[in-house]
Amino acid sequence: MSTCRETTESERLLVVKWSKEGKSLREIASLIGVTHGCVQKILQKYKKTGSLANIPGRGRKEILSTTAKRKIIHSVKKDPRVSACRLALSMSSTIGEKISDETIRRTLHQYWGSMAVHQYESYS
Repeated sequence: MSTCRETTESERLLVVKWSKEGKSLREIASLIGVTHGCVQKILQKYKKTGSLANIPGRGRKEILSTTAKRKIIHSVKKDPRVSACRLALSMSSTIGEKISDETIRRTLHQYWGSMAVHQYESYS
């Protein structure tokens, strides 16, 4: 977890600029309104990567690919009365990875909205 709030790219640019001008970490921190630890992390990242932008690709990766999601939608369209547990078991064997019934419900919710999940759950 980060020790500082999300800073804008312009703030990070100011941190690097003021650091090159010789200002201390605490002076920069008080000017921007963040902790000196945050300023230190910004400078470390700049020295390591040479970039001030956020690195993309952070966070938990999705279990299902787009083709797997389409297969789930297709199988529910084909048989709307199938339960999420049964669908999870059949999709797990098809894909080769373990999928929970909540993942199935979440996928249906993303595709059809909340109404579809309530209709879908009434059949299970």
